[in-house]
This record gives sequence, C-alpha cells and structure tokens, in this order.
Amino acid sequence: MIVAAGVSNGIGISRAKLFKRDLINPVKNVDDAGAEADKLDYCINAAKKELKKFYDDLPDINEDIKKTIYKYINIINNRQLIGDIKDTIKGKHVSAEYAVAYILNNAKKQLESLDDEYLFEKAEDIEEIKWRLLNKLGNVNCKHKQCIAKECILVANDITPYDVLNIDPYYVKGIVTIYGGPTSSSSIIARHMNIPVVTGVGLEGMSIKDGDLLIVDGGRGKVIVNPDDRQLKQYNKEHNSSVLQ
Repeated sequence: MIVAAGVSNGIGISRAKLFKRDLINPVKNVDDAGAEADKLDYCINAAKKELKKFYDDLPDINEDIKKTIYKYINIINNRQLIGDIKDTIKGKHVSAEYAVAYILNNAKKQLESLDDEYLFEKAEDIEEIKWRLLNKLGNVNCKHKQCIAKECILVANDITPYDVLNIDPYYVKGIVTIYGGPTSSSSIIARHMNIPVVTGVGLEGMSIKDGDLLIVDGGRGKVIVNPDDRQLKQYNKEHNSSVLQ
C-alpha cells in the first residue's frame, strides 16, 4: 500500500494506464521567422478564446476553477513572457514551437529553483500554458479524450491542468501522480470533476506497471497495487455505498 496526499474524496478501482505526453521534437531553425511569429500570434489568440469560453461557461459554484483559469489568462496575456518568445523566434530564427518550449521551460525552472510553494505552483501554471500553446501549434501527439477509450487509473510523473481538463471522467476512474501536491491547480480541477486523486506518491509509485489493478482512495490518500480479494471486496462495498448516497 502506498500512502501519500489525498486530493479528493472518492474511490477509483481500475487498471493502471501509464500516462505520458508525446512531444514531437520541434524543428529548431527556420527560414521565415516572421511567419513563425505570425503562427504564434494566431495560436495565442486561439488559446485565449478557448480559455475565455471555458471561464464563461463555468457555473459560479466552480469558483476555484474559475480562479485557476483566470490565472492562465493572465499568463498568456503577459507581454514580457510572450515578447521573450517572439524575440527568440526572430533573433535566433527558430520555430514557434521551439521558442515556446525553450522560454517557458526556462521560466519554469527559475521558479522551481526558488524553493517556494507558491512559486512552485506558479511554475505548474507556466507548464500548463506551454502545453496549451504547443497543442495549438500542433506539436503534441495525443488528444487524451481520443486516446483513453476504456476505464483506467491514470498514473503519471505529473499532470497539468490541460491534461485534467482534456480527460473524460467517464473513463478515468482515478489519477495517481509521482510528484505534485494537493493544492496544485491540477488537483483543484480534478477535485471539482469528482475524480479521486492521490498525489506525490514518490518512488513507490514508479513500480506501478501498465495494467496493474489499482485502488485509489482519494479521501485517505492511499493507493493499493494489485489488491487481494479481501481489499477488493471492502473497497467495492465502500465505493458502491458512496455511489448510492
């Protein structure tokens, strides 16, 4: 049994699906830097519209998620950050994808190096914007709702809010992460989606294999790998009782 930080009440029982993003290595050097800057502008505007629509469509009861989405809108409107990406494109004649990954990875590393919980969470927000822009630029080789077509427990090193917002809770019965904590933006969103989550399981979680049967107890912060019959019976009973309430 692995004990870590429980994020949301609820129990998920299913097979493990090891999750990772497939980032296509972006082309570095380009001939037409102006066209790349234009492509970046187009994708930034598309991402802004997507975030604003999501924000506007959320009911007021999801105040925590609305605050999270508002943070993303502020980041993507940050003139300094976007200016650095454009300067990299034009100054080094690199692709928009390469510049986005380069600048935002560096920004994230700087925040993480300061050993501050608030700044660490801000680094996660930077990571979210990176993946959102790379997806718009066509540089991410996975659409989660299409990739996950049967019930599972997602097991990942970490998971961004973009990942959480693009999974289908009908299939994803729980999430387990090696890193991260209960106050992260991803955790807040997963909690509002009623997905049981246990975060920060550390090295023990790295032993989980694709297809292992898992019980995720989000309320108690427990992950049981390949449970015995007694544990399965106990948790199935508890899960069924909570569904009927």
